[in-house]
Order: sequence, then C-alpha cells, then structure tokens
Amino acid sequence: MKKAFNAISRDEYNQLNKNFPDEEWVCKTCRYINNTWLVNTGYVCGSSDIKYKKGFCKNCRDIQAREAKEKEDELIMVNQKLKSEKLLAESGLAERIIRVNSDKMITPENKSYIWYKRIMSEIEEVRDRPEGNRWFYIYGQNSTGKTYLMENTVKRLVYKGIPVLYINENRFFDKIKDSWESKEIRESDIYKMFEKANVIFWDEFMFYNYTKAEWKYERLYKILDYLTESNKTVVFCSNVRVEHDKYFALVETKELMNRVGLRPLSRLKRNNLFVVNLDNDPFF
Repeated sequence: MKKAFNAISRDEYNQLNKNFPDEEWVCKTCRYINNTWLVNTGYVCGSSDIKYKKGFCKNCRDIQAREAKEKEDELIMVNQKLKSEKLLAESGLAERIIRVNSDKMITPENKSYIWYKRIMSEIEEVRDRPEGNRWFYIYGQNSTGKTYLMENTVKRLVYKGIPVLYINENRFFDKIKDSWESKEIRESDIYKMFEKANVIFWDEFMFYNYTKAEWKYERLYKILDYLTESNKTVVFCSNVRVEHDKYFALVETKELMNRVGLRPLSRLKRNNLFVVNLDNDPFF
C-alpha cells in the first residue's frame, strides 16, 4: 500500500537534503561525470521507495547557458545593426560613411585620435551641465583630417545608438532658398530635420559672410538659438581659422564678429565652443 501524500516529516526531508549520495553518475548526453543529486519527489509523496534521483548535468547546463547567451547577443547585434543603419540613413552621411570601414577606423597612432576621444567623451557625457552645453569647432586646411575625424565620430555615435544629423552649409542654405518657390516643401519643414538628432555635424561652417546677407544672418541665429535651447551638441567643421586661448576656448576677434555677427556669436560663446585646431596641433 502506498504512503499518504507528504508521508515523510519535515525533519526527515531536511535530513535528506543534507546527506546526498557520494557516488558519481555519467550524463548520457555529453558523458560528463557528475555528482549532483536531488531528493526524489516520489519518495516525499510516498509513491516510491527511492530516496534520490540524478540531478542536472553541470556541463549540459553550461552549454545551454552559453547557447542562450550567444543567441541573445546575436539578436542584440542584429537589432543594433538595424538601428545603426536606420540612424545612418537619417543622418545624411550614409554614402560618405560607407567608406569608413573597421580597418580604417581612427587609432591611437592617428594624429586626430586625441581630439576624437575628447569629442566622444564630451558627447557621451550625460550629467547636467549647469554651465551650458559643449560645442566644437574643428578647423584646418584641406587634407588636415577634418572629414576623417568627423566621419569616424559619426560612425561611433551611430553604433552607440545616438541620432546624428549632417548638414553641408552651402547646400543647406540653397535648400532654404529653393523652398521659397517650392510647392512641395516649406522652409519650416527643413528646420524639422534638427528635431530628431542629438548631435549635429555642420560642415563648411562660415562658408558665407553672414553679416553681408541679412536673410542668412537671421536664419543662422534662429538655428543656433534653437540648438542652444534644445540642448543639442554641435560639431562645426570649417576652413576658416579662429583664435582660441590656452584652454581651447573661442576668443572673440574683430574678424570673427564681422563675419558671424553679434547674435550668432553670442550663441557660440554661450555653448562653450571648444576649438580643435588641426593646422597646428598642440599635442604633437
């Protein structure tokens, strides 16, 4: 006659959990030798006279855990790749970034590496800035590495899931001007492209002398003011040289004032513009 349910006492059950068998057993799946045992539920319930049964195989459990982790990592990589491709397509730099392959990524041996690390650390900083945001002004003549530095930074940000936007100043202002006579797009629609991006890469900044064209001056200030109030990070690239102090902070000069104008310049200064001089790198 079978024992009643919960036939053994709690003390007996606790004693069973303290005195597992010493013998080992071989897993039929992987042939790994184990010494794991479990109290037989049938014995506890009174339906069996066998006190213990084989437990889990340590090796099989580790293999299953590794396989599950590999599948999870693979899924994360696929999702990250899809997200990165989407962000890159929205950035406006997709065609140019394609050539920045892993074997051409910026390395510590590269002249621009220290600037790359500084810009990345500032952009990735998430704590509140009571003193305001941080903007960057990268300048240098042709072949000094401005585009290379910018493209590597964009690719790294996109990989980390940070939305970015690339604009070329010359084409951007041409697009605004074209919108005045267009029935398909309004000027206000063009400004909406800034909303989704956390970081703006502004190429050929100061391509124009804004003080000589009132409509460009007013729109430049409007954009810089919006980026300031929206707490966006902006990285400007330019061939135009500007002065900076020993801390790489922008120094206001008469030439700069005449080219940019008072109101846009106030926004550059408010955002602690950090000057990256690739013509005369102080670190090398």
